[in-house]
Amino acid sequence: MRRIKYTDEQLLDMIRDAERRLGRVPTSREIQKTQQARIRTRFGSWENAVRRALGKKSNRHQWSDAEILDVFRKLRSEKQRFPTHEDLKSVSNSFCITVIRRFGSIDEAALRALGTNLHREALRAIGDLTPPSCAAASVYEIVAWLNKRGLRHSTWELDRRLRLLKRDGLIERESAMPKCWKLTAKGREHDRI
Repeated sequence: MRRIKYTDEQLLDMIRDAERRLGRVPTSREIQKTQQARIRTRFGSWENAVRRALGKKSNRHQWSDAEILDVFRKLRSEKQRFPTHEDLKSVSNSFCITVIRRFGSIDEAALRALGTNLHREALRAIGDLTPPSCAAASVYEIVAWLNKRGLRHSTWELDRRLRLLKRDGLIERESAMPKCWKLTAKGREHDRI
């Protein structure tokens, strides 16, 4: 099967046609996948191709750090919980990637924007619920502790966090009660931070 060779002008016409059809500057996803790659290869980037075809920039938003942190605060107040990956994807498809590139992780951005993150709050909950003399706290007690403080989130998300805290050696499962957690010595030190 032979590949069709397109001239530069034909590739640029695809972008112009998409703009006429959509009534706005098209994104690369609105062009056929096979043409996306050709356009990027030929012009160096989607931005360069759009600029050459239409004489204007694409609709791609460049997020500042302040704007990203404001989005976290807004989502936190709207959802009454920590923003999830899906919440961030609803802002734009590339928003999560931008956050991770800029801050290193979604948790780090939440920490900068909100002064805390689910990772820290789960540790605090276990620390508060399990003083040194107490055995362990159940997942349900941790959820109730977080909910009292207006930190609603899914049990699935908390369970994922607890596994990460365990991996980092900050908490451990109580052997007698499989769904219960307690701080390790390292976790108690970390909780004081």
